[in-house]
Amino acid sequence: MPFTEEDQAAREYLLHEMHSIGLETRVDEASSVCGVRPGNTDKSHAVVMGSHYDTVINGGAYDGILGVVCGLEVLRVLHENQVQLSKPVELIAFNDEEGVRFNRGFTGSKAIIGHVTDEDIWKTRDRQGISLGQAMQQAGFDPTLIGKVQREPEQISAYVELHIEQGPVLEAEQLDIGVVTTIAGTWRTFVEIIGRPDHAGTTPMHMRKDPLVAAAQLIAKLPGFAHLVDPQGVATVGIVNVEPNVANVVPAKVTFSLDIRSQFGGAARQVTARVIEEARSICGDQLECNIRMAMEEEPVHTDHHIQQVIEDAAKENGYAFKRMFSGAGHDAQIMALLCPVGMIFVPSRSGRSHSHLEYTTPEAIAKGAQVLLDAILTLAK
Repeated sequence: MPFTEEDQAAREYLLHEMHSIGLETRVDEASSVCGVRPGNTDKSHAVVMGSHYDTVINGGAYDGILGVVCGLEVLRVLHENQVQLSKPVELIAFNDEEGVRFNRGFTGSKAIIGHVTDEDIWKTRDRQGISLGQAMQQAGFDPTLIGKVQREPEQISAYVELHIEQGPVLEAEQLDIGVVTTIAGTWRTFVEIIGRPDHAGTTPMHMRKDPLVAAAQLIAKLPGFAHLVDPQGVATVGIVNVEPNVANVVPAKVTFSLDIRSQFGGAARQVTARVIEEARSICGDQLECNIRMAMEEEPVHTDHHIQQVIEDAAKENGYAFKRMFSGAGHDAQIMALLCPVGMIFVPSRSGRSHSHLEYTTPEAIAKGAQVLLDAILTLAK
């Protein structure tokens, strides 16, 4: 998790690997690890590879970090073969993409585009009440300097991210490469329903103000809400906290997360609004319903030119591919607000991700890395 001892160990490892292939390295104040191979003639307009090195609780070994490792391998090949390119090639390993600790996500990439605010830093807190800013300070970073992380559009000419698909499509269709065209938008909300704690044995059912019953009624309706606007839209409740969480007490308060995703602009927002409307209707005047928005990210389309570069690389290597959208969020969707972006997917076995069963074969990884290398050679020449 971000800003922990394990997190620091990961940064030290990445810096060691970057140094070993002659990269100019630094760790920015958002804890992203950056390694640059200078260009021959163009000292700015870097071609950037990137992904994240944080993960979810009980997650696998491929989500995010695979893109970082493949980026390292591309730079190793360039270094060992003394390949000369006009533009700089940079690898950025972002931190806190998942948002597991602070329930916001994309801290590293949002800092790059200048979208981390003082409110984000000091009012966003983990379950222990530690703010993002305090966690940064404890890890040796200065949150007052996070503004210095921001890049300008003229500094980056393209961003390319390799990632596991995190879904079953490529494997099911026996394809090697996914060329991502759209990254789904995500609206993440926390719903708090407050009732009245009472004795579980002596309070008649019709006299209870039970927030858990209301939450359950709403959650059961989510499958219907998910497809209101987008037939491929999804809705997920991944966190449920019940207070006081005691077997013989009618709950006093329930807080749960609501994650709505869609490939269509405005769709996740519309579904979220409809779910909130339903929540207030279920609660009526017997229960208090409070809403807190945690993430509002609209869908992003990848750059058509970079899509074609990735597709051409797959064709030249004889790899089977398809154009597809991503239901998961990625740092690429944040970087798209700064520069043209592209994404390469490699297959996930059985579509598993955010699980210890996450797996991608070495052969599939090698094909993805080859496509990434060829794309970088084209974009940075």
